[in-house]
Amino acid sequence: MRVILVRHGESKKNLIDIIGGFGDGLTVKGCLAARRVGAHLSRQVPPIEHLVFAPTVQTRQTAILIEKKLHKPKMYESPLLIPIDLGELSGLKVDEARAKYPFAMYELERWNRREIEISDVAIPGIQNISNFFCQGLQLLYSAKKSGVKSICIVATRSSLILLKNIKLRCTPEKGGNYLNSYFDYTHPVSFRLTAQDLQWIRNQLQTRLSRNGTLGRIASHRSMQLRKTAPWIVSMY
Repeated sequence: MRVILVRHGESKKNLIDIIGGFGDGLTVKGCLAARRVGAHLSRQVPPIEHLVFAPTVQTRQTAILIEKKLHKPKMYESPLLIPIDLGELSGLKVDEARAKYPFAMYELERWNRREIEISDVAIPGIQNISNFFCQGLQLLYSAKKSGVKSICIVATRSSLILLKNIKLRCTPEKGGNYLNSYFDYTHPVSFRLTAQDLQWIRNQLQTRLSRNGTLGRIASHRSMQLRKTAPWIVSMY
């Protein structure tokens, strides 16, 4: 299965350097870029069968603009693509975050420069990284088992970094080599998900479930059932 990762188009909040937080609408530049990447993706072989997007304003708008250029793909919104919660930094402007939480921002900036792994990032209130990792495992596992040949995932940077690290078989534990990656707005990055990748993902899910039975909606035994209706679907358009 071919997986195409696309970061959303430039949004209004990106222009004022807001960290995480709620989404925002696309700028004119972001809309134009989304249409261009849609036209580019319309020429992909095999054609994109599923278009999955995160439940944020900017990813939804980007996906809708891309879909208009494609050959009638099935379109889904998935909670497994909810961006990572950055705790106390979420929703703050960069300068404000540096003033209020200097150590946390220092750690985040070191992560952005690929100087440290995700396990070394200490931010007050940040989401449990293992749970976030399971979101990505579940998404790719379910997509692969759905039997499609080509899928496009439109998301925010944290989810795209997550999916790339899974493909590289990097884990969020100390020494797992889970590092930051650069994703430009609307610039597609693709990889193939192999049978060997699927087995590694399945093993990771089973191991983490046996360690922690409280993951619930993120990675449950029920959602690992091999079904034609993919469990990562929330709504279809």
